[in-house]
Formats: sequence, structure tokens, C-alpha cells
Amino acid sequence: MNNQNPSTSFPPKARLARGGRIKAFAPIAIILIIVGVLVVAGGAYYFLLFTSCQNGEYVCGQIIVNFNNNFKKSDALVFFQKLDLQLDSANYFMDESPSAFFSVKEQDSLEFILSELNKEPEVKKCYENPGIRPAVCDFKNDITENEIKKILDKYQLLYNDDDIYIWDYYVVKVKPGTEKQWIEDLKEYSEVESATLNYISYPTSQ
Repeated sequence: MNNQNPSTSFPPKARLARGGRIKAFAPIAIILIIVGVLVVAGGAYYFLLFTSCQNGEYVCGQIIVNFNNNFKKSDALVFFQKLDLQLDSANYFMDESPSAFFSVKEQDSLEFILSELNKEPEVKKCYENPGIRPAVCDFKNDITENEIKKILDKYQLLYNDDDIYIWDYYVVKVKPGTEKQWIEDLKEYSEVESATLNYISYPTSQ
């Protein structure tokens, strides 16, 4: 007499079909487990980053990006737009004119050189300056540091790199907790000279 329970007894072919379905779903289950582990690990990683920024080690949701000397402001704006990044309101001085302080050689006429400099298309205004450097030029906003140096060198003016003032870094908004990942990603671009956390100001601007 067959005492097998009908509800749990399967013909050989049925058992094989059932086993085949289990084997078919096994790779999917493994993949789901791996994805779950990665999600949990990633969440823990970003939680630690967010905790660091919340503790005041750096400004949450901000990074500072500096470009090389051949990069204009208009180039930077296009660069950020392509990456869907927005500038933070902390870019207080971005619209100020770049400027350069300089001296002239002893045998040269400052008045004449200022007159010639004011004819340069990239120059807004050059004028005498009562300071260590007797003259200064204000330039149009969308100019690079290298272009400024090229103009100054054209007239054999005397200056140091510290005499050139140009907005060459940008405070960029990112999702809090992703600051360090964005920094690593941005460093892969040749035009980016540096990308860092914002240790300058705290708290973050609204």
C-alpha cells in the first residue's frame, strides 16, 4: 500500500521540472543578494561621509573647483553645465573684474604705457595706483591669467604672479554626502587643476 502524501509526492518528471525551475532562479537570487550587499555598503559609505560633513569638518553640499590658467569663466560655466552642476551662492566675487598691478622699467614712460594698454581690447581700464606698484589694469571678466600675463609681457612690465587677481576657483553645489566622490571624478579632467572640500566657510550658504 502506498502511504505517500499526495500533496508532497511528485511524479519523476514533475520533480525534475521543479528542480529545474529552482536551478534557473539560483543565479537571479545570487545577483539580487550581491546587489543588496552593494546597496547596503554604499549606503554606509555615504552615511559616514555625511556624518563627517555634519560634524563641521567641511561644508556640506559644497566643493571647490580650480581650473588651469588657460580656462575662462565662460569655459567653466559650460563645463559645470555639462555635468549638471550648479554654482553655489558663495561665489561672491565671481563678477569682479580681474586686475593686475605692475611697474614699468625706469627708462619707460608710465603715462605712455598706460595710454597704449587702454587700447588693448581685453582691457577695461588702466590707471595710476598710489601703492607699491604704481599702476593697475582692470580687465574684462572673461579672460584667463595667461592672457593677462601675455599683455603685461608685451609691454615688458614688471610684476609677480601675486600681483594678478583673478577669480580662478568656483564653489559648486553637490548632494550632501557625495562631496568626496565628486572630487575624485573631477580630478580625472585635464582642465581641472584641483578639486577640494570647502573648509573655508561654514555653515553652507542657502
